[in-house]
Amino acid sequence: MQFFLIKALALSTSFAPLAFACIYKRDAGANEWSYTGDTGPVVWHRLNDTNSACATGKDQSPINVNTDVARGNITLEYPDIPGEFLVENNGHTIELTPTDPSKFIAKIGGLDYELLQFHFHTPSEHRLNNEHFPLEVHFVHQHVESKALAVMGVFFDVSPWFSDTFLFGIDLDEVTEVSKETDENYTHIFMSSIIKLNKKSSIYTYAGSLTTPPCSEAVTWFVAETPLDVSVRQYNQFKRIMKFNSRFTQNDLHKPVTDNLIADACQI
Repeated sequence: MQFFLIKALALSTSFAPLAFACIYKRDAGANEWSYTGDTGPVVWHRLNDTNSACATGKDQSPINVNTDVARGNITLEYPDIPGEFLVENNGHTIELTPTDPSKFIAKIGGLDYELLQFHFHTPSEHRLNNEHFPLEVHFVHQHVESKALAVMGVFFDVSPWFSDTFLFGIDLDEVTEVSKETDENYTHIFMSSIIKLNKKSSIYTYAGSLTTPPCSEAVTWFVAETPLDVSVRQYNQFKRIMKFNSRFTQNDLHKPVTDNLIADACQI
């Protein structure tokens, strides 16, 4: 009996999310994933064969960014005038797609990456020296020829007064429900503060993955240290619409989340 109690305590402290895996159903549809419950991150790899990296990947995201993470260099050559974006609620996040990606270029190592889209997570997926933030935005870029991905993450802290100008163009009242294929909700976004942040803030880089299924790796990440502001009102709108939509950090796990480990937890 003492052995089993020790085993249970070890699992509950080192792998707390796994303790709840035993109540998760195993027959969820291949395309039905979420951030909680029986289709949450702990069992993403069980929902579809293509999601195996979610459990066995060696360079998974997000992470806790600390002093061990290298400083990086990404240069955003975004226009200093408002750009047009399609705004969608895809059921997992609020996503904005530029109507002309070629106008939004990120330079990395002399190579050009176009902005595919940007989207939001609440709370932040990355942490900074173990501190999480209320909101995080991910700017997803792709190299035109190689299709390699590079993502820049920016944190937001809640302000009692105003949101950063970057958020001014996002009318969340228009995306309270999941968007339909026929929905065409366009807006104009001011990128000036993102450009300034890119020039002034310390930026950390690491080799990671997508933070959603299929958790594909070989994604180059850049995380800005300095947060921007989101107003209390707009932050409350974001979390009311998106709910909890963050994957837990991956570099504080001692070993990958595997079916054997989940089985061990369920047998206690």
